[in-house]
Amino acid sequence: MLIVFGCIIYAIVQQMWPSAFILIAMEACIIMVTFGAGLLEGLLQIAQESLGGFMKL
Repeated sequence: MLIVFGCIIYAIVQQMWPSAFILIAMEACIIMVTFGAGLLEGLLQIAQESLGGFMKL
């Protein structure tokens, strides 16, 4: 994420606007994938705890 962010700053400084917009879209996708993975991990942990309690009964 930091490398893409650095490239965004470089593209803005060099006034390469189409490249900057593409990099901003890439950064947004990376953030969404990271957030989704964290959310999925949390949901799976909740499911594992519920299933663990169910299996003990």
